[in-house]
Amino acid sequence: MELTLIAATLSTALILSNLASIMLAASRLKRRRIVAPPAGKPLPVSIVVPSRGVE
Repeated sequence: MELTLIAATLSTALILSNLASIMLAASRLKRRRIVAPPAGKPLPVSIVVPSRGVE
């Protein structure tokens, strides 16, 4: 009975320390910032659509 109590206490302590570390990491996590589009005229982009079977 004593060994079971020690194992239960140890597993509970490990679970609580794991949850505490997750909460600490989540509190330090920075939110993503929205990236502003580049100033000025955007560069031209060409899109090539491949057509299969025409060779």
